[in-house]
Amino acid sequence: MPVRVASDLEVEETDYSQPAKFGWKDFYDFRNHVVRVLGRFGSVGPSGEADLSGEDDDRPRFRGGGVRNPDFFVVDDMYNENDRLSIVECDVKFVDAELIQSMVAMASSFPGWRVVMNMGDSGLRVYGDRVLVGGRRFWGCSTIEEIGARCNMPVEFESPPPSVESMYPLWVDVICGEFSSASAYATPQNREWREAVRALEHMSSSKGVPLDPRAYDRIRYDLHPLTRREFAGRLLSAASSIPTERLRAARRNLMQEAADGLTTGSFDDRRRLAGLISEGQRAAINAVDAKDVVFWWPYIIDATKEAPEFLRPILEAELRTLLANRNQWIQLSGVFGLARLHVGDIAEIVDHALGSNPAWLADDSLIKWLLEVRTGSVAYPSGLQLN
Repeated sequence: MPVRVASDLEVEETDYSQPAKFGWKDFYDFRNHVVRVLGRFGSVGPSGEADLSGEDDDRPRFRGGGVRNPDFFVVDDMYNENDRLSIVECDVKFVDAELIQSMVAMASSFPGWRVVMNMGDSGLRVYGDRVLVGGRRFWGCSTIEEIGARCNMPVEFESPPPSVESMYPLWVDVICGEFSSASAYATPQNREWREAVRALEHMSSSKGVPLDPRAYDRIRYDLHPLTRREFAGRLLSAASSIPTERLRAARRNLMQEAADGLTTGSFDDRRRLAGLISEGQRAAINAVDAKDVVFWWPYIIDATKEAPEFLRPILEAELRTLLANRNQWIQLSGVFGLARLHVGDIAEIVDHALGSNPAWLADDSLIKWLLEVRTGSVAYPSGLQLN
């Protein structure tokens, strides 16, 4: 029987008020089958198959696995007792038509269960009788063969049309968690925004309240990267005039957009955005916790996939400007950001920062961490309290 391909908007809402639908052995039995299928196509981790011989009250034990950076990361915690699914995270390059067909064949023995494959810019929901696709990468796909082919092709973006300017207010409200209905905004004039609005409307239709800022993850990579970079830069430049609550809500999305934006465009585009990221950090001082200020730049560096070499000159130059900032936590952000770039003079940087902030000497946990950073550590601190 042919396998139907449709949009992931077809996924049904789960009623969590209902009693549990399955137990841990049911979940790990399905996950074991997922692990076996994926093991034919690459490495699987972080855990191997679960031992199902224990009692119902036992925690599952795993056989095999232990792969540090597997091709297929199969979540080993049971999501809940209502959603019949196993979550897999992987790079889209590891997925092809044969893998998807094998997963469908396996899932056909588990009615109602699905494999959720999260692949960065896109995703698949694989059942025993259908495959639901999400993301621009799979627009127009109607067969598993087409899905597999798209997994091995770059996502194509034409130049963003001028009409996307009218979408800026909608974009801001989505990343701030204030989107409820598309009726309050201009009508989208091109496909990517029509698709985005369709997904947002679908997510909001049954909730009756503004969507959580994390809903933006569903449409992020459907939107043109140059549009996203432009919109993020604009919001960062206006951050000082944004109400505290909105800026706090938008922080996570803004930081991811900043990281993505740093990897697109010309050298001057990236350098300009780096300056706007620091401008946003200064504006956020009174909106977020001290730790969020300190880790503002390190988190962005991490989100750029450990700062590719072409970004290092821009990032290092920008972070060194933070070392002279009057705010101690912005200074510390510069110190730790430079540490995560593995600059050669980190010991001198730490010494200078300590000399400029004698109050730090009274904080044992901060001093302990900085002394580790001074000798080359790039680990995030545990138990650090900043006041």
